[in-house]
Amino acid sequence: LPPLLSLKAMGISQPHSLDWLDAPRADALAEAAKQLRLLDALTDEGHLTRLGREMASLPIEPRLSRALLRARELGCLDVAAVAALVVGEELYCRAGSPQLVAAAEATRKRCVSNDGDFIAMVRLFDEWRQVGHHRRERWCELHGVHSRALRSADEVRLQLLAMLNRVGRGVPPHTAESHPAESHLDAERRCREAFCAGYYMHSARRLRGLNAFLTIAEPQQTVLPRAECALGAASGSELTSHLIFHELVWSGRLYMRHACAVEWKWLEPYIRNLSAVDIPRLLGAGTGTKVGVGVMEGVSRGRRACSTSARRRRATRWRSHGVCMRTCTAFCTLLVWPTRAC
Repeated sequence: LPPLLSLKAMGISQPHSLDWLDAPRADALAEAAKQLRLLDALTDEGHLTRLGREMASLPIEPRLSRALLRARELGCLDVAAVAALVVGEELYCRAGSPQLVAAAEATRKRCVSNDGDFIAMVRLFDEWRQVGHHRRERWCELHGVHSRALRSADEVRLQLLAMLNRVGRGVPPHTAESHPAESHLDAERRCREAFCAGYYMHSARRLRGLNAFLTIAEPQQTVLPRAECALGAASGSELTSHLIFHELVWSGRLYMRHACAVEWKWLEPYIRNLSAVDIPRLLGAGTGTKVGVGVMEGVSRGRRACSTSARRRRATRWRSHGVCMRTCTAFCTLLVWPTRAC
């Protein structure tokens, strides 16, 4: 996404026609253009929008920059801290003395939020900021937290806020600091709402009666929350019905990394955009032209290659466990079909 957004900001309307030293795959280029269109960074003709130009001026991932610009409208600047923490290093100490690992686990449990990982990051960062500068190193040692990760995140946060002052309308005055009577829950709620603007294409809904989720965007996949993520209950005893995530990681199964609980009314206005996108038109080639047909053929070849390699890896994994692939395919079809109808 960032390279294509930078090319669009430089005025290159047809990136597929460049003389690349190492040309990107057609399906990767098409997927990047589609994602930028869903983020409202590009028009239907592939031209950069005002919002896309503002996103290009922020040196972070387009999804995070879109969420940050939405947070500017809502007056929730905690998103800048989350954006800095997401792209930074690991926060908690996973190796070291038993006391250090135990302190890190205790800190993680204290800062955990039923609304997901993003809010847990905000709570940890706010707790660290309330400590005096000369005592922060000692505080991190006692609580099993990497001091360098928090210091770097604070520097990135200040840089992002300074850039927001130079981009567009600047930071609005109605921030959380100007509302002392506002509860932390209200601020966290607006923070989660802002992330919907950048991550709604990475949204999922809970499968009925299961601790698993089904992605909303095609192709639909069954994904799981990580064990340390407290997304079992979002509000009291009410189960989280919808969420967004930063990325998916494979560890025997598909797990969501940096998941966050959201409300359906926040997602609904954006979900309508998950429809067919004219990819050749986005890349500056007409749908029926020779160039447009070539782009779509390259996209189809890339998708077929990816799906074929995925099937081969799945078959190899099943055969290693002594399971017939045809039997597993029939079972998965019976298992997934009812979940899509519920």
